[in-house]
Amino acid sequence: MYCTFVHKIGFTSYQATQNLYEIFRMLRRTYIWLVAAATVVFLASCSQPSQRAVVSIQHVSPSGDVPLVAGDQLRLTVTARVQGASKQASLGLVVQSDGMLLGQVPPVPVENGKDVTLELEMLVPNAASIQLFTPLYVGDATKTDTLDIRRFKVVGKRG
Repeated sequence: MYCTFVHKIGFTSYQATQNLYEIFRMLRRTYIWLVAAATVVFLASCSQPSQRAVVSIQHVSPSGDVPLVAGDQLRLTVTARVQGASKQASLGLVVQSDGMLLGQVPPVPVENGKDVTLELEMLVPNAASIQLFTPLYVGDATKTDTLDIRRFKVVGKRG
């Protein structure tokens, strides 16, 4: 029976063992290369900053729960916090309605994890709403896409 089996498959058990040994050797080399490549990718991703600086509004006064009244004088007080800035950063305050600038506070330097308070006085426009933005500028940047937004509903004028 053994001789018939060897004759049908064309090689002896010694040859089969050698072939399996070669296959395992090739797999081991491939495995080593895969582990090495994965290690390089992992180390490369660790060396780059994985997080991006963010700004979050911590508190706004007035809170926005009650609609604003057109024509009223408004004093906005905004407290915001910056996290993850790897360079010097600055934070501004911009208030708009229907794409029109209503007021702004120029960017001021901020530190990671510390609150900064920005204040602005303005007249509430006769519009449906106003938007408050806190743009974050990292380094010497003059443009940004990092900001936090709040919207306030505006109702008609006082009678």
